[in-house]
Amino acid sequence: MFTDISLSRDLNEDFRQSQTDLSVEFSVLVLATGSWPLHTASTRFEPPADLIQCRNLFQEFYSKKHTGRKLNWLYQHSKNEIKANTFHRIYTLQCSTYQAAVLALFNDASTLTMEQLQEATQLSEPVLCNTLMTLVKTRILNSKPSIIVKLEDDDGKAKASLKEPTKETLFGINKQFKKYSSSSLSLARSLA
Repeated sequence: MFTDISLSRDLNEDFRQSQTDLSVEFSVLVLATGSWPLHTASTRFEPPADLIQCRNLFQEFYSKKHTGRKLNWLYQHSKNEIKANTFHRIYTLQCSTYQAAVLALFNDASTLTMEQLQEATQLSEPVLCNTLMTLVKTRILNSKPSIIVKLEDDDGKAKASLKEPTKETLFGINKQFKKYSSSSLSLARSLA
């Protein structure tokens, strides 16, 4: 296991030196299948174009170094850092690759339905619902109609819960943040 981490560090350094024109920061952990209890995703996924470019360049680089080995991309275990300059100041958001893919779609559209998001990302409905619900709960996205349901508990205290969105539910970047700037999200990714 420690060998995998050390080899991945060296591999990433070699890759960075061979690729000077990457538009995003990109790193990969290459892990031996027999040493790690990891499994492939239960959903299809279409990454954003800039991540596909990095993935393809890394696969080409890796296959030249190690013939006969196959890489399996485990996006569900990946983490991302997104610099969001849409708001009145720049925020660095740490999120999953699925969340980053959804947010990247708002670079080209102000609002999207759940059906459009599913078509673009190819995520299964349950995975996309969880992804969207997290982004709404953290107030990065808004939904129309709202998927936030305000309730009262037995003591009369207000609380909120989320209901699953429908295919027609419309999502957009939270306007409370967006009113300060009209620039778009820029992505920087690291695959783990």
